[in-house]
Amino acid sequence: DPICSCGRGKDLGGFADVKEWAALKPFVTRLAIGNAIPMSLLKTMPVWHAEKPGQPKLLVCSACKSVRYCSTACQRNHWKQHKSLC
Repeated sequence: DPICSCGRGKDLGGFADVKEWAALKPFVTRLAIGNAIPMSLLKTMPVWHAEKPGQPKLLVCSACKSVRYCSTACQRNHWKQHKSLC
């Protein structure tokens, strides 16, 4: 399953802040797709998730510092794919 189950049923943080998209909020969930973008490209992209006060901090891979996870469970589940890129 390419979709990280930790985001199912949760809305995108800040999605409803865009007035035109607010009506879509109930139909959108967070997801993670493994290896959809090469790691070399990801390292050059800005982080889209802006940590805000009151939100849990993302966990960072302690080895490469380039991948972030919402929980240790997601990090463990993704390790097989991430290990070769780390």
